Amino acid sequence: MQPSAHQRSTLDLKTIIRLPQFVKLVGLSRSTVYLRLNPKTKYYDPSFPKPIQLGMKAVGWKLEDVYSYIEKLRYRETDL
Repeated sequence: MQPSAHQRSTLDLKTIIRLPQFVKLVGLSRSTVYLRLNPKTKYYDPSFPKPIQLGMKAVGWKLEDVYSYIEKLRYRETDL
């Protein structure tokens, strides 16, 4: 479930979100997220938000990148 425009404007878009939050926002499973990030798969999406390294094994996504990607998807759907 995505926050409303008002709620989103009050969020700090520089926030880094972790995988559980990311999958909820984009509506994909964990495995599908990693398939979209892997250029060797047929599911690779070069416009998909790229994770950033937070530690040795930890990654996160910039909230502003996630919202930007979702908006691009909405825009593409209206153009079809």
